[in-house]
Amino acid sequence: MKSIAFLVLSLTLLAGCQSKVEETPAPAAPATTKTDLVDNVNGEGKLLCPVMNTVVDSKEAAHGYQDYNGKRYYFCCDKCPSSFKADPAKYASK
Repeated sequence: MKSIAFLVLSLTLLAGCQSKVEETPAPAAPATTKTDLVDNVNGEGKLLCPVMNTVVDSKEAAHGYQDYNGKRYYFCCDKCPSSFKADPAKYASK
């Protein structure tokens, strides 16, 4: 008896699904970006290596970067990233 009731209920629900419903596509989710990060720059707006306190020519020329406390730090040479990583608070406070 329960099987018959289930079958009738299933057929009733399926019959209601035959009507065509137009669905509006969901809006695309915004791309995840690091827009909340600011680059570490000097007073002239040039990228500044926090370890050597020297200007980095460009993001493409930098020897890597690290994010720390809402800032992105670019490095002037291969040795600076490891120094920064060892004590970021020391270099970020400069």
